[in-house]
Amino acid sequence: KFGSFLRVTVNSSDQIIVSDFDNHNVKIFDMAGRHLFTCGSRGYGPGQLHYPCSVITDGEDNIIVADYWNDRVSVFSRDGMF
Repeated sequence: KFGSFLRVTVNSSDQIIVSDFDNHNVKIFDMAGRHLFTCGSRGYGPGQLHYPCSVITDGEDNIIVADYWNDRVSVFSRDGMF
């Protein structure tokens, strides 16, 4: 279930990546809309997010998340590992 999502991007594998602001995570879907995995959870520690407000990918499909309340950028691998 989604909270408020702010940004959506698509990586080179055509996976849809959504920053879920209210649920404090990033969700990844295939083009058919099937949920593949989730990055992050609510918190202040490494790999945790607190209001992710934007998401992009780099040339290696790493997932780069702007984390509003933690005042930082977090980077997850293309398979969601921090």
